Amino acid sequence: DSATGDEDKVLEAHHSLDFLLEAETAEDLQGRLDSLSRRGKIDPAFMMMSAKAYAGVRQTDMVEEEVKDVMYHLYQQAKESFLRDTPAEIRILKYVLNLPSLRERRDALREAFTPGANYDAGDSEFLSTTPDALLDVVDALLFTYERQRLHYSH
Repeated sequence: DSATGDEDKVLEAHHSLDFLLEAETAEDLQGRLDSLSRRGKIDPAFMMMSAKAYAGVRQTDMVEEEVKDVMYHLYQQAKESFLRDTPAEIRILKYVLNLPSLRERRDALREAFTPGANYDAGDSEFLSTTPDALLDVVDALLFTYERQRLHYSH
């Protein structure tokens, strides 16, 4: 995990989680979460930290159910925020790669390359991009994968 490899990111994620846990009301917690999201603080390190915190309270009988509920809510809200902030190209790739047939993938890419506004309509999300933008993201993902593979093979 690159999130755990960068001590500064983990420390910042820890501070962000502490900031959230200091909230006195549910509204305050939501406001703080929104603030972190606007500042780009809901990152992989934060997601890892909040998932571990939730798993820790969920697996013990020493914590009140209310605390477990709050941690679950916090984790779910952070996850939704993180997914909302994911670039359209990444979301398009995930969608296309999960389609079962080559024909469906090709049709989905053709639709994604049709210019239009990106918007969410309840159960459906409409995203578009350009072939160059999608290729740039694929190149960046492959570069990151290769760097990680080389890092862990030594």
